[in-house]
Amino acid sequence: MGSLNYLVWGKAHADKFHFMPILTPAFPEQNSTHNVSISTMSVIQEEMKMALETCNQIYKGAATWKDLLEEMNFFSKYKHFVAIKMDLEDNKVFEGFLESRLRQLILILERNGGVKTAQINPKKIQSKWFVGLEFHENVKSLDLTKDIEMFKTSIQNQVVSLKNVKSTDMDVLYTKRSNLIKILPAEDLKRGKFYGSTGVKENAESRKRKCIDSIAEPEAKRKILGSVNK
Repeated sequence: MGSLNYLVWGKAHADKFHFMPILTPAFPEQNSTHNVSISTMSVIQEEMKMALETCNQIYKGAATWKDLLEEMNFFSKYKHFVAIKMDLEDNKVFEGFLESRLRQLILILERNGGVKTAQINPKKIQSKWFVGLEFHENVKSLDLTKDIEMFKTSIQNQVVSLKNVKSTDMDVLYTKRSNLIKILPAEDLKRGKFYGSTGVKENAESRKRKCIDSIAEPEAKRKILGSVNK
């Protein structure tokens, strides 16, 4: 047992950089959330706060458990997205590999000083994954080209060890919420409960209507660069 002491969390220098350590109860204690980044920690904290608010409303009789458990509409939360798409749909080996590496894109985007939050939508839609982006308020223009190219290069360097891969071609590009209707079915954009303008869950049908209308909103004032196709 003594030989396992070096595995106990807190002894390695890298452990100091973990954002939200939650330790396993058995020896040797390990951090079960070592992959949590700045963005994912922020998302978790935000969702827990909203869940608490909903639970308080349930306690008061102003809401139901359905309000707490209903699926949220990811695309209503952000105005900016990075889309990742494989060229071949029937490419399970590369699909699994790419999905396991998407968190690396989050880490790359977080290092961009203009990005406040980067969140992956865990649900793949038509061979596409989407990362929602929130920018800092003072950001007027942002170039994502280097970030996207860095991720694509990293994937190509790592994929050389895979076998039985039909293709490693993929598209990684930036898109605004107003342009999602061009690449996603309307039913996917409307599914679930919509976030309010502040990210807080709201029941009002008018809020949902407003969010749906925003899918076709005019071009935003921000100028975002970084559409990259291989």
